[in-house]
Amino acid sequence: MPEPAHTADPAADDAPCRLVSVALRCFRMEAMVAFYQDAFGFAFEAVAVGGMDAQFGRLNGFTLKLVPLSDARERDEVPSHQLGFRVDDPEAVLALAEKYGGSAFGPERVQDGLRHLAVRDPDGNPVEVVGPAGTT
Repeated sequence: MPEPAHTADPAADDAPCRLVSVALRCFRMEAMVAFYQDAFGFAFEAVAVGGMDAQFGRLNGFTLKLVPLSDARERDEVPSHQLGFRVDDPEAVLALAEKYGGSAFGPERVQDGLRHLAVRDPDGNPVEVVGPAGTT
């Protein structure tokens, strides 16, 4: 079995790869916000995402993104989750996704000096990748 691309301690501030967010699609936004706020202490704020009114909850440097679903049909057609990683080299992650059968998808953007791109893993799951804008 090959060594993983990133093997540093994920808890270290200077780790080359950190899980920084998870997005969940949901029907009952108010109940979801209340649950994650009351049960775990997330502090939520409204954020516009792709024309939708989402709620982003932050806790200890981690962001839980609650994104609304409109109906059950959409739930079956749209992924209901998305991992988000902060990495040293977004291009390397994209290359590995493509090597193992994944792909890039959606628009890429640069914001606050960070490159944001989305890839699909080999099974088609969406993964947000954020890293330095200078790696292209």
